Parts: sequence; C-alpha cells; structure tokens
Amino acid sequence: MEDEFHGLGTIQVEPQRRPLGLDKMFLRARNWKHGTPSAPIRPPSPPPGEVHLALPAPLHEGDMVSPLAGLFQYPELVPLVLEELKRPGELATAARVCSQWNMIARRRLYANVWVRPWEDAPKRKLLGLFTTLNESPALCKMVRSLDVRFFPLDMQGDLRVELEDAILNALSNMTNIEKLVWTRDRSISSELFQVITSLKHLTYLELSGHSTHYFDPHMLRDMHALRDLRVMMPDTTFRAALPSVIKDLCARPGGGLHGLALVCKSFNLINDQMLAELAPFLSQLKRLMLIGATRVSRVGVYELLRAADGLEELVLDAPPHSELVDLSDAPPLDSLHTFSLSFPAPNGRAVLQPGDMPVIRPTDTLRALELNLSSTGPGGGQRQRILPIPALATLQEQIDFTRLTRLALLNLVIDQDTLAAILASTPALQELYIAIATKTTLTTPALDGVPLRILHANAPEQTGPSRADLAFVASILPKLEQIGSLNRVYEVHRRYDGAEHYVDLARWSQVTTPGYFQVWRP
Repeated sequence: MEDEFHGLGTIQVEPQRRPLGLDKMFLRARNWKHGTPSAPIRPPSPPPGEVHLALPAPLHEGDMVSPLAGLFQYPELVPLVLEELKRPGELATAARVCSQWNMIARRRLYANVWVRPWEDAPKRKLLGLFTTLNESPALCKMVRSLDVRFFPLDMQGDLRVELEDAILNALSNMTNIEKLVWTRDRSISSELFQVITSLKHLTYLELSGHSTHYFDPHMLRDMHALRDLRVMMPDTTFRAALPSVIKDLCARPGGGLHGLALVCKSFNLINDQMLAELAPFLSQLKRLMLIGATRVSRVGVYELLRAADGLEELVLDAPPHSELVDLSDAPPLDSLHTFSLSFPAPNGRAVLQPGDMPVIRPTDTLRALELNLSSTGPGGGQRQRILPIPALATLQEQIDFTRLTRLALLNLVIDQDTLAAILASTPALQELYIAIATKTTLTTPALDGVPLRILHANAPEQTGPSRADLAFVASILPKLEQIGSLNRVYEVHRRYDGAEHYVDLARWSQVTTPGYFQVWRP
C-alpha cells in the first residue's frame, strides 16, 4: 500500500508611469504551465477525439441509395428518429433537411438552452443567443429550460443597455419556461427579477442571492408555480426576506416548496433559529440542501427533518461543532433515497480510522450515498485521506450497499483492495465516483465486467490515468457510457468491425452536465 500511495503531498505633480511588469507576467505564465491543480473548478472540454460512425450500407450492391432515405416514406417515424439525437450539432444538421425536420429539430434545440463559463467563447454565445431569441418570439415559446451561469459584467454603456433590453424582451416571451438558472453574481437587475417572478409556469428557480441594491427577494412570493428554489450565496437582505417568502409560498392553494437549497461559501446568518422558523412551512419538502451555513447544527436540522418527514434527497455540510457527523438519532426518513454529507478531515492522520467516519441512521430506502471530505481549519489545506477497508466497513454496517446505485467518495483515497470490496458489495451500482493515488488502482481484476454506467476516478495528474488508460478500463466495462478523471470527461463510443470490438473515447458533448460535476462540492 505504501508504494501505491507514494507521492501524496511625497506628492508628485505628474505621477510616474507604472512599469509593464512583464517579468511577473512571464513568471505567472511559467508557474501556471508547470503547476498542477489540486481539484477541478469547472469542467472544460478535453481535446477532441475523432469518432467515425458508419452509415448503413446500401440495400443492394450497386444501389447508392441509403436505407435512411426510406424515412421520408414514413413521416410518422421522423419524431422517433430525431428523439435519439442528443447533440446540438446533430439537431442543427437535421434542421436543414426539410421544413418538417426543421420544426421538430428546432423544438429540441431550443427546449434546453444554456450559457456556461467553461465553454468556448461564452460571451459570444450569450450575445448571439439573446439576439436570436429577441428577434424571434416563436423560438422563445419553445424554451422549457434556460441555464445562464455567465454574464459579461465588463460590458458598459449602450452595449450593456442593448443586451439587457434583449434579455428582458426574450424572457418576457418565454411563456412556457419551467426551469431557470441564473447564478452570475450582480447580473440580476430589478427589471430582470420582475420579469422572472412573472413567469407563470416557472417551477424551478436557481439564482444568485446577492440582492442588496439589485432586486427585492420578497417578489418571490408572487411565483404561484414555484416548487424548487435554490439560492447561491444569499446575502443579509435575502436571508431577512426568506422566512416571510417561504411562509407566503406555503399559503398558496397548491402548497409550499418541494425543494430548497441554500448554498453559501461561509455564512453565519443561517442558523438553527432560522431553520426552526422555517420548519412549519416546509412540511411538503422533498429535497433539501444546506451548504456552507457555519452556524447550523443538528438541533436545527433535526427540527426541519421532523417537519419534512417525506424528504427524499438530503445534502448537508457538517461544519466543526455542528455534531452533524453523528446522525444516528436523526428523525426517521422513510422516503430518503439520496444522502450527501461533507464532513471534516481528522487532524494528524493520513489514514482514516473507523471512528472518523460519519454515523448515519440505518435506512433501507437509500439508493445514492455521497461523502465528501472537507478542508480542515480556516486555511483549508490538504484534505485527502486514505480510506482503508476497516473504515469502509463501518459504512457498510449502517447502509445496505447492495441497494446502492450511486456512490461518491470524494477526497477519500482508495487502493485496489478497497475498490474490490466496494464493487463486491454493490451489485446494483451504476455510478461510481472515487479518488485514487495512482492509475494502478484501476487495474484490479474486480473491475472486469462490472455493469457501471459512469466511472470517475480522480488522481494526481502525474500518476493518474491517461486517456489510453481510461479507454482500456472502458473496454472491460460493457455498459460504461461515461468515464473521466479530474476535469477530463469522456463519452464512451463502441463500434464493431466484424467480430472485433473497439472502444473510442470522445469529448463530452451532451447538453447535460457530467455526473461528476453534479456531486463534487468544494
């Protein structure tokens, strides 16, 4: 085991002109080039890999007409075929075939639109998207989901005014939108927030909580269809308005919220008193996420859990002194199927002991378990620890691993033996997110034939798996669809040349965010 884990570590009338500082610029560039990030912050696309997918052969020798041409004889098959197209590029190509295909493909293209900062040229995409939507109200009505995580705050003057006017007009015409994500800090104006809260069919809203001097969060009470509310980095103004907003939402004829998420970096105004105040109005809650609330303890969390006894998904931080690492006496949650806990790393030990692991109330309904080792102390620092089999066994005593379909052990480094023990105890597992010290961990025979759909193995760049290594692992996992390490995520494509089976890895091109970036938290 030692070999496998080796490497873990006077007034002037005319002010002088400032020097260019080229030496510092080149120094930062050199340090960046040779540096190794400890963990991914955003998921940039890996280098593209060519995947050649052959078209069907002609029906008869010498006949150059593809069988795909037969689709035009059966129009009722067109929606079924286009339903299988996932990538925007494929749908854009299909939209050029004919007017019928164009109508169907455009609905698919604009049903889910997004702008994310890790993509190429997000500013150009944002400007192009809202210019198009502003000029076409018909396209706006096709939008069901809008995800905006980037906004060009550097734009000023007339250009900024034109962009904001286009956004306001486009959103006003999205009369069928059901989900909206707008998380860029300081990008929500009072006019934009007024339009957002007037959308009649919006059931899911994720937004930046920086509301002071920008918008009035009390307007959320007017959203009659809202069921899921996620607030990123709420400020004091948002926190003060939240209890009355949730109370008013609960008084609606259709009932209160089904999902609530409060995500902070380090915020001490969300406390047990506030949770107790909210609890009577969250009895219908199905999904709860509390991250970065440093004054929350299990006293307030238990109060909320007793009220929301039908909770299905629970995501918690366990800050120091919160006692949330021990949940053995938590209120029973008979419908809980997803549990995520971020707990502090012990000081002075590189290898976790059974007593370091969280204690969870036994439940037979759990299907997804996510554990994240968080930083210790105000300065953070190295947080990865080795997870040996005895520490894993303490979890297996509390949870029925045979029922798990998703398991995420983040910053908990495992070796071959621990990986084999995990795979042996999780026959129904479909998604696995782990941390390893070297790529040799993935050479265990225990991986052969395992029916995983998603595998993500984080490792230091110098000792972690290469693209070729990941391709080999994908070749021995017959049902694998997605594989990655750190910020590299690949789709798995399989093809046959006669009896020969080939596995190719291609850059991630789906419209959804890869699974790893949905469970990883700093």
